[in-house]
Amino acid sequence: MSDVEGRDPESTSFFKKPPANMFSAAQERGQSFRLLDFCSREHCFLLLFGVLFGAGVGLSWACFGLMLGPLVDRLFYGAALGNRVFMEAWALCVVAFVFAVVSMMCTTTVAEDQKCNLRTLYMQAVLRHDVSWFDAAKPGSLPKRIETDIGIMYIGLGDRLSQFSGSLTMTVVSYIFAVYR
Repeated sequence: MSDVEGRDPESTSFFKKPPANMFSAAQERGQSFRLLDFCSREHCFLLLFGVLFGAGVGLSWACFGLMLGPLVDRLFYGAALGNRVFMEAWALCVVAFVFAVVSMMCTTTVAEDQKCNLRTLYMQAVLRHDVSWFDAAKPGSLPKRIETDIGIMYIGLGDRLSQFSGSLTMTVVSYIFAVYR
């Protein structure tokens, strides 16, 4: 108890405060892709496949935008529903669905494994601390911190990564179609 009294509570904290300018600090230390340190080779390949299939979803969205004009024209002007444009639109929807499922499956699998790895690392780090750290820490701070930090990582890696790759690809391909069409 005597060694805790003279210390600053922040210096005994397990979680250090982030630097004032988080973006420049992450660039200096190269921590933008720090979660990849905990990935195995298989997880990196799954993430790559998830991003590539997410890009395939974005490409199919942009192509569907090109097909929408002729599809609406044929539907409003009485063309048969079995025409070529209608069937191509259905095929594109099926391909986009398959790409989206594979993309979400890959990124969610990696996010689940990362969540388990990070929880294990948190607990190992907590068990390495001396007893005085537990005296200075608030009782519910660690479980709350573990749940929020790992939950944010899970959402970002599992769901948002595939959505980001699809949206970015759709935006780039749509601009290319708009310029060259």
